[in-house]
Amino acid sequence: MENNTNNNMNEMKANSYDWSGDSTYSTSTVQDASNTNWDNAERMRSKKSISKLLWGSVAGGLLGATAVLIADRATREDVWKGTVKVKDKTVSLVSSAVSDPNSFVDQVEETSTHVSQIMAEAADNMKNAKSKVNELKDTSSEALGIMQEAKTEVQNAGGKLMEAGKEVTSGGASNNRTM
Repeated sequence: MENNTNNNMNEMKANSYDWSGDSTYSTSTVQDASNTNWDNAERMRSKKSISKLLWGSVAGGLLGATAVLIADRATREDVWKGTVKVKDKTVSLVSSAVSDPNSFVDQVEETSTHVSQIMAEAADNMKNAKSKVNELKDTSSEALGIMQEAKTEVQNAGGKLMEAGKEVTSGGASNNRTM
């Protein structure tokens, strides 16, 4: 009995611990958490993901460059020619944008409008192609049904021919016996 009483006393002491006197726990910790600038934390997280993207791009570029160096001479020349074309086009675009920004903006708008028109035409073409496919599907289904009906008719005709052939064969045999 005395042992049970001691256990109950120990449990009560454990459950009634005075956390405010504990040196590892302080109210300033809670206050620090509530005063955290969460926008700043979000910005830091965003910077980390941008940093990861940047490092990933650099690593990918290095791996790509290594692959090109390892490749055969013709591949290296093709990559070099493509790189030079991209560089020239980029320099041309940048210089035209710097020299006459209004003209550049107009050209971009015109190109964008033209691309939008082409995309709309392509969407219309796809809709037309879809309707043609559906028509063909319906026509194919009808044609399949007609072919199945014709097959049945041919089978019926074949059965009738077989029956007629048996009739001729059996009738001709009985006629030969009577003569």
